[in-house]
Amino acid sequence: MSLKNHPSRLIGAVLIVLCLTTCVANPLRWPDSWVHGWLLWKVPVGSSQGQFQKIAKAEGWEVQRCWKGQMGTHWGVPPLECDSFCVVHLGHYSVGLREDVQSFWAFDEKGKLLDVCIRRSVDGP
Repeated sequence: MSLKNHPSRLIGAVLIVLCLTTCVANPLRWPDSWVHGWLLWKVPVGSSQGQFQKIAKAEGWEVQRCWKGQMGTHWGVPPLECDSFCVVHLGHYSVGLREDVQSFWAFDEKGKLLDVCIRRSVDGP
């Protein structure tokens, strides 16, 4: 029983491959722990805020705002001990509803990257 003789199976196989390729090709669709690792690969811990800004611009990430002070839980991410932090919109994707992916980049008093947190938000119908 070959796929050539069963066009519906061939179409199904092609759709599965396309779906998997799309999911793997877009890091924003990855689990948060993978996105976290990918972001720290792009901007390693200890990078300066200037290096971070340069990479964010090159990647097409939207740096929405940077603040001086602690990052509290009201942002929907775990609080991080930091001197300043930046909120960055990484992008969005859709699977029925639009899902936006934001990141929160924490810096120490010397302006060096400490860590990054991920937050996802889904628009309702």
